[in-house]
Amino acid sequence: MPDTNGALLWSRSGKELIDRLVNASELSDSEEKFVRACHHYHVARQQDALVNDRLIDLGSEQTAANEYTLSVDTDPRIVAAAQFGSRSQELAIVLYMSAIEVVSLIEAEAPKSCPNCGQGMHRVSARVVDLVHRLMPGVEHEFKYLYGKRSKYLHEGLILTDDSYTGITIPTLDPNSESGVSQRTVPVINMREWVGYMLRQILKTLAESPPSV
Repeated sequence: MPDTNGALLWSRSGKELIDRLVNASELSDSEEKFVRACHHYHVARQQDALVNDRLIDLGSEQTAANEYTLSVDTDPRIVAAAQFGSRSQELAIVLYMSAIEVVSLIEAEAPKSCPNCGQGMHRVSARVVDLVHRLMPGVEHEFKYLYGKRSKYLHEGLILTDDSYTGITIPTLDPNSESGVSQRTVPVINMREWVGYMLRQILKTLAESPPSV
């Protein structure tokens, strides 16, 4: 949720959806999918906080004409919680990606059937990339890369070391990789902002469409 002047900005469409949830109103199929995607985002944000919300801003003090001293402290609650979630950034990336996967189901076309066996042919990664391209053109290649990594994490046990490392690395060239280097990172803060923005755009679209339950 964006903020300005220290206050969170809450859209009318967001308030109306929460009112309906609180009042146990019946939701459309698209709204149900959106709420499930928001759950993934919320849990991802919790994991994200263990890494990125440890410092508390204590304010700034002007020490010279154009110089300021920033004072920060650590939040003991988050520092303690982080000791039990050493892979929290990795889990956050997985869940942010899952939120986009779920919301990409909204108004998605039914999968085509295989001409040989008759089973549905699912192109989930293409559906996710298409959605990101429509809402945030220019970053879809990052989601394509991370979706492949996330799938291997879930189905093959691949550890997302490159994506969860927050220090300094010196990438080596790898002509077989899509990026041309052997190490590639997408900060979890970027994922948080990108996915949050796209969820808000989808919520606006849902608010403009009459609910059909």
